[in-house]
Amino acid sequence: MAKQETDCSRLQTLAILAVRQGRELCDQLADMRDAPVGDLPRFCLIAMMRRLESGEVTDGKDLVALNALRFGLAERMSQEIIGSKVETHFAGYDEDGEVWSAREVHVYSGRGAKAQSIYDRLERFLDVRQQLLDRANAERLAASLLR
Repeated sequence: MAKQETDCSRLQTLAILAVRQGRELCDQLADMRDAPVGDLPRFCLIAMMRRLESGEVTDGKDLVALNALRFGLAERMSQEIIGSKVETHFAGYDEDGEVWSAREVHVYSGRGAKAQSIYDRLERFLDVRQQLLDRANAERLAASLLR
């Protein structure tokens, strides 16, 4: 019984996270007047946003709009690069102590930085959404096998 409760609470945690990520994505998109969705009709984006705002994060119809948005944001980011800089990141520890790494990252214009922020939020949402779908499908499969 405890295992079932744990699985259920994991699924609920993923569902809560996916709903929150979807809502936060919509909050950011609402501030973007010219969301780059290519040839996708604006009403498709609006319908997707309404579904996400109401917590409907697993609707397959939204994948077209989400992918158009992902592509459009990536394209905008590539057009808004104004330079680059080197950032250091903590990589872990070795026998001598802390290990840091450096990498070159793009610097964007204000418009590009906004696109990057939304792109990052979109990627997090899509990742959590997929984890939720995978867990729900796995639990459904396991339940059908145990009958």
